[in-house]
Amino acid sequence: MLRVKSEETANILTTKVPEYEVNQLTIMAQASDSPDPSNEVAFTSAVREQITTQRVPAINTNDLLNLPKGQAFAMIEGGQLYKLRLPLADKETFSKESGMPNQLSDMV
Repeated sequence: MLRVKSEETANILTTKVPEYEVNQLTIMAQASDSPDPSNEVAFTSAVREQITTQRVPAINTNDLLNLPKGQAFAMIEGGQLYKLRLPLADKETFSKESGMPNQLSDMV
């Protein structure tokens, strides 16, 4: 599937791709000091780490709506997902020396 214009078209592929578990690490740090000079504890600190896990699809609708030219997603070999990069032809490709026609009608 190349770049598409509508979410409905993108959903044809995105509903078939697998989901994966993604871990996210959140680090929170906290520090405070005591304004009381007679207090033996002048400074306290704490660091907390939290790991959260969520399931996300391999690709989402937005990935298909914003694909660059010459790129596509394909499910091949039993539904395995691949991202493809196709070579784009330039003006030299269609020069008279190359033998490639300039128009699609010339090829037909």
